[in-house]
Formats: sequence, C-alpha cells, structure tokens
Amino acid sequence: MEIKGLLHLFLILLALSVVHSSEDALKDSNLVALNRSNFPAGFIFGTASSAYQYEGAANEDDRIKDHNNGANAVDSDHRYKEDVAIMKDLGFDAYRFSISWSRLVPKAYASSVKVAQKGQIGLTLNSNWMLPSTESATDRIAASRALVFQNDWFMEPLKSGMYPVEMVTYVHERLPQFSEEQALMLKESLDFIGINYYTSNYASDIPCKTENLSYSTDYCVSLTSERNGIPIGLKVGSEGLYAYPKGIEDLLLYTKYKFNNPVIYITENGVSELDQASLSLEDNMRVDYYSSHLSYIQRAIT
Repeated sequence: MEIKGLLHLFLILLALSVVHSSEDALKDSNLVALNRSNFPAGFIFGTASSAYQYEGAANEDDRIKDHNNGANAVDSDHRYKEDVAIMKDLGFDAYRFSISWSRLVPKAYASSVKVAQKGQIGLTLNSNWMLPSTESATDRIAASRALVFQNDWFMEPLKSGMYPVEMVTYVHERLPQFSEEQALMLKESLDFIGINYYTSNYASDIPCKTENLSYSTDYCVSLTSERNGIPIGLKVGSEGLYAYPKGIEDLLLYTKYKFNNPVIYITENGVSELDQASLSLEDNMRVDYYSSHLSYIQRAIT
C-alpha cells in the first residue's frame, strides 16, 4: 500500500531499563535494514526521559511536604549537559523531557497556561493496537470497539466535537454530553497527536454486564496477551507488556485515516528490562527492538 504525504513523525525513542531474552523474537524477515536516508526530510529523530526515573537531585527544589523523593535516579538534574552532548553526538534532532510537578507547584498552572498560549496544542495517548482473538465477525468488531474506547474516546471530540457513536451506544445516558459551545471549542482544535506505543492485545467479544458498570466493562471486550497459548510477542520486563512491532504501523495508519492525517509525534516507544546484576553492552535485543519498530514506521510512511 502506497500512502503519499502520510505522517510528520517525531520519533522519540524512550530508553527504559531491558530483559535478557532471545532477540530472534523481534526479527522479521520481511523487514529490511534501515538508516536515516530511508526516512523523509521532515522526519525528526529524538530521545526522551521521564522525570521521576531520570532526574535525581530529589532534595533540591522539592516542594513535597514530607520530602519523600525519587532518590538519585540517574541524576540528570546535574548531568543534563552531558546527556544533551551525548544526544548531539548521536545525531538526534529533538529531546522530549518532563519535570517533576513538585518542583513547579504552585507556579505550575501559570506556567502551563503560558505554554499553551505560545505553543501548539496536542494530545498524547497511551495506545495499544488491538487484534481480534479469532477471525469471527464478533471478535473483529470487538477489536475495533476496544480501539474506539481506548483512542477515539479522546480523539473523536477533537475531530467532530462529539463522542464516538460506539461509546454513545454502549454507555448510554452515563456518558456526559458536550454543550454546543463546548463542541465548537473542541472541534478541529488540535495541532498534533502524541502516541505512546509499547504493546498490543488480542480482543474477544464478551456479554455486556448489567450491574457494577464502569469504563472497563462498558465496551464488553476481554483483552489478553495470548492466543491459543502463544504470546502476541516477546515478553519484556514491564508487567503485561509484549513487544509487537507491527502494531505501531497499524496504529499510525489507523490514526491517519480516521482523524484526517494529523501531525503525529511518537512520544514514547521502548523496551523495559528486569533488574539485573550486570548488563551486557552487546545489547542486540534492544537494537532489534528499535530496528523493527522503525521499519514498520517507515512502511507506514511509504
């Protein structure tokens, strides 16, 4: 499938800490070796960090009353110049980072308002791709419905000013309604979408509950990481996460076609590892993880 003018992608490779497993589980014979020239000029490579896991300097600028903290982490608060120098040496174009709210409060609200006034407005989604557990029509519809409840719940109001039809159908009167003024404010108000992608799930249709209703029961779908006893992908260090690289291609194309080809920033993607006494510098599994995900991103573009 050839798609022209597809996506402006801001790829941020979130390096977490990884598991000792066979890297062969991430290799795909249909994918080819990549380098930077395989991506269009508008594609921006970057990296990212998350404050609590990364920042350190917990006793400085901290406004938590009892001084509980994230200890030293990797001490980026003091080593940020070294970190940025390493990024520059690697050839990254961008760096997405976060700052602990406790360093900003009570000025956080005022700061965020100023940023919103001066910059672009975007929405970041923690997204899983959904695959039907079987080829039955009910499971295919269930996988689509699960995506609606996970992604479209947030995206559709920003596209049309209304909640998705599936949510209205399944949630009924418990779903709030936008006023006409709110709908007009929401409609086409987004400059970009941020996507955090780590894993995918199998979806099966199940009977809807009639009591003790909640978000997790409303869409009448059972999600699992296995089908016929076989995991959807390589098990990584974080609980419930399995690497499924093709899901990122499917998710990007879904977002493109359903939401009018928005600018997309991949704000998180990476592989976690169980805590080990020592780590090898021959990190083939992580190399294969990023190579396979980048290959599927490149396929989505071309």
